[in-house]
Amino acid sequence: MIKMEISNKVLPIKCPPSSLVYGHIINPLSIIEAYPNTIHWFFRNYIQLCAPAKPWKYGKEDVEYLNFYPKYYSDFSSFFLHAHNLNEGIIDITEENIIDLFINWINNDFYIQTFLNGAEVPQSHMELINLNELNEFLIYGYDLDRQVFKMSSFDYENHFSLLDLKFEDLKKVFFSKINYELITQSNWISLGKKYGLMLYKFNKSAEYPLDLSSITSQLSDYLNSTNSAKSFTWLNREKIDFVYGMDVYASVCDWLNLHVDEYVDKRSIYGLWDHKNIMLERIKYLSKYDLFAKDNKHKENYTDIVNLANKARILMLKYNVVRNRKILLLIISVLEEMRDKEFKVLSEIKKELLQSFNQR
Repeated sequence: MIKMEISNKVLPIKCPPSSLVYGHIINPLSIIEAYPNTIHWFFRNYIQLCAPAKPWKYGKEDVEYLNFYPKYYSDFSSFFLHAHNLNEGIIDITEENIIDLFINWINNDFYIQTFLNGAEVPQSHMELINLNELNEFLIYGYDLDRQVFKMSSFDYENHFSLLDLKFEDLKKVFFSKINYELITQSNWISLGKKYGLMLYKFNKSAEYPLDLSSITSQLSDYLNSTNSAKSFTWLNREKIDFVYGMDVYASVCDWLNLHVDEYVDKRSIYGLWDHKNIMLERIKYLSKYDLFAKDNKHKENYTDIVNLANKARILMLKYNVVRNRKILLLIISVLEEMRDKEFKVLSEIKKELLQSFNQR
């Protein structure tokens, strides 16, 4: 190993981030939210939702059903985060150089997202349940004295946590036979034939102001179920045939209705819960700028919607234990109530934001 001048370095990270549904959101968002100057950008995004126009059952297959739109991170750069996809066609990573490479990247302020077989990652929840499956692990620091990397992942209790990963354990899983087999079978854009990883670098010089016009416009798209993908066809045609905004409620309800007693992937309901929590924080954020009527009850009214989303989330967990279809029907009823209440509350919020914007 090359002698290092720095014995340890830890890059900023937020644990947990505001959404914990999908890895392509979790890791980049935990970086973005660690920097205070991103708050205006954050609340200008994560407004629109999308879901398939034609629901289908997919069991435990790793498929995104409901999600935020667009996906601001994952395999592409965003306003605050530069992304670099690396595989064996770009750089040769070996057991002899992997530790030095990772340390050097961190020293140059790069976060490392690497795809590993979860069952072979010590202290992770996937190791506990012995789940041989690729997952995105984020490395954000190291300690040479202790010979560990600093890593974020779901721990034994399935809580998103900051963990230590020994240098030797990283080598072991990165070059393991099972890890290699999983990667060669994957069609993820970030993966090569041997390995795949992503380097993220935060753009410290970027600034983003309060963008009331964009927030109001996206709220309108959400309330009107506007197909936002049509505005991104210059980039790709991903999700062009999906439904958006308030229409995702019907899609999710139709999807739940397809099930009788089968396993239901809880992430879509969790995604709705994340969306409502972020929206509530957005309302609190906007309230600081005196954009609403002084006697408004937006925070209290939207808290009721968050509580309904949490109720649906808890019922989803219960259903996957007892597999009683009556619980699915109850979830659908909760979602329908949540949709009607949310439309009313957000419509009033949008109206007041437009008034404030026009007065500026």
